[in-house]
Amino acid sequence: MKQNIDCIRDILLTVEKDVPLDGHIDLKNLTLPNSYDRDDIVYSLKLLKEANYLNVTLTGASNTYYLVWIGNMTYDGHQFLDSIRNANVWQSTKDKIANFGSDLSLSLISQVAMSVIKSQLNL
Repeated sequence: MKQNIDCIRDILLTVEKDVPLDGHIDLKNLTLPNSYDRDDIVYSLKLLKEANYLNVTLTGASNTYYLVWIGNMTYDGHQFLDSIRNANVWQSTKDKIANFGSDLSLSLISQVAMSVIKSQLNL
């Protein structure tokens, strides 16, 4: 399965807005601004957990998760989201990485976004 960077961004924006401090929400209560299939969402949550961007508990077997708890974002998750939060920066970042599809790491995507921001700030 390939990472869906739009789904990843939407998850982070939603978690920041909807998950209370020291709280969590269940996957069933995660309301994303765009429509994604469950596999994309769960895979994105797994990637965010592995990247240490999000505290997530996935309970299940053989990649069939019946319980998904989404907790707070980590410091690294906030740093990543801050680099891709702005819609114009996000679109410019996606335009720059379009030739690579979803084959870039989240940290490299963040670096591209930071270069977009620096360019817009004339740094």
